[in-house]
Amino acid sequence: MYGGKVPVDGRDAGAGSAAPARGVCFAGMTEAGGSLAAPGRVREGGLFARFGRIRRAAVLSAPVLLAGFLCGCYSFKGISIDPNIKTVNVAYFDNKADIVNPNLSPSFTEGLRNKIMNETSLVLTNQAGDISFSGFVSGYVISPIAPTAGETSALSRLEVTVKVDFTNQQDPARDWSNSFKYYADYSSTANFSAIEGQLTTEISEQIIDMVFTRAFVNW
Repeated sequence: MYGGKVPVDGRDAGAGSAAPARGVCFAGMTEAGGSLAAPGRVREGGLFARFGRIRRAAVLSAPVLLAGFLCGCYSFKGISIDPNIKTVNVAYFDNKADIVNPNLSPSFTEGLRNKIMNETSLVLTNQAGDISFSGFVSGYVISPIAPTAGETSALSRLEVTVKVDFTNQQDPARDWSNSFKYYADYSSTANFSAIEGQLTTEISEQIIDMVFTRAFVNW
């Protein structure tokens, strides 16, 4: 497993309130056995600021081959895709985790479809596409986190893992299968039911970004 941990600070300002949270996300990728960290976007204001300190981390398992730009690929909003690739199929991601959040599978599937439709010129199809995505939610784990130096409140962690299979009908050598993991830490005193939807949305968005980058960046 490779990845970077992102601290997001939020200090209690009194009962039921907290200072804004800030942080930078790092997604870990590997090349030839090494590790490479790439900065993500900065989150200001803290979506979960009122629940205290929150930290997030991303993990991408299995080697990621960082290929150079290939002649003949077209560039669209910072990505590069072989011009022979015209259509894409995104199958429904079933939830096979021990704990099933009923909203996670549909929101992740639609989120990935929308990301591809909004940021590429590919045509979404229900048939076999030139490229296809399939897989399932393999992990949904809630666990306590041991306090570290400087922390005054107990934290809990929600960690989500999604297994993704990518198939390229035009160039099977580019097929891959990876598990993508992301977590968010939150105050143990928070009402989890009240923040679960926000946490899973944030985690799902981050995993979708990692899947998209793995599939379309550095062809």
